[in-house]
Amino acid sequence: MCCIKCKIVKYCYRCLVVSFFTTFSFAEEHCKQIQYAGASGWMPISFVDDSGQYRGLVYDIMLQVLKPLNIKLVSAPISPWTRTIDNLKKHKIDAIFGAYYNNERAKLFIYSAPIIAEPIKLFVHKENQFAFKTLQDLIGKHGIRPFGGSYGDLFDHYDKQYLQLGRIKSNQLMMKMVEKGRADYVILAEFDGIAAAKNNGLSEVIIPLDQEVTQLDVYILFSKQSACLSKLKSINDKLGELRRNGQIARLYQYYLHDIQ
Repeated sequence: MCCIKCKIVKYCYRCLVVSFFTTFSFAEEHCKQIQYAGASGWMPISFVDDSGQYRGLVYDIMLQVLKPLNIKLVSAPISPWTRTIDNLKKHKIDAIFGAYYNNERAKLFIYSAPIIAEPIKLFVHKENQFAFKTLQDLIGKHGIRPFGGSYGDLFDHYDKQYLQLGRIKSNQLMMKMVEKGRADYVILAEFDGIAAAKNNGLSEVIIPLDQEVTQLDVYILFSKQSACLSKLKSINDKLGELRRNGQIARLYQYYLHDIQ
């Protein structure tokens, strides 16, 4: 009887092992493309080009990363940021190219290795500049931020408790609100704010304060159901290499020079 039980246990164990490696091999075999989305206007991380495709810094980097892995990139249909997050939850897409870290997202998705750190700044009307050293200096002022976005758990919590920033759906509207004095400041990644001011003809009117609010790493978010998670280690290793050898920083500066 004991021997029969041992044989059953061994058989079940072998089945589990075979099942694991079969599943892993299936994922390896079927990771032929990554359908991705992103923000539609987050310069230079992710934006929509003239052909209606998601492009940007993360796309350019992933082209380099995935070429030796023989994995194609497929841009998903354009959608608002909140729907894009929902699409990733439902595994309608494999990845979002460009996101900051917060604990809620970490429970739902798989983060890549960090790609690049972005300075987060306050953009103000040049005639309405104010002293800023800590977040306490913002209490009592009327600030705005992008709708649906996150600036990390620490800032998001402080905002909810003390600042109650307005959430606005477009960079164009945020720039206009600061220009017209309807907001004291808008908080944006430095490059994104510079681009938004220029694209709205306000480069001489809306400027960043010198003091950074914080610096945040940019990541790729993967669906937990994506077949290409089997390639995540290779992807992360290559991202680390490109970051260490300066290629990502040089590409970022190329975009910055182009917008300036």
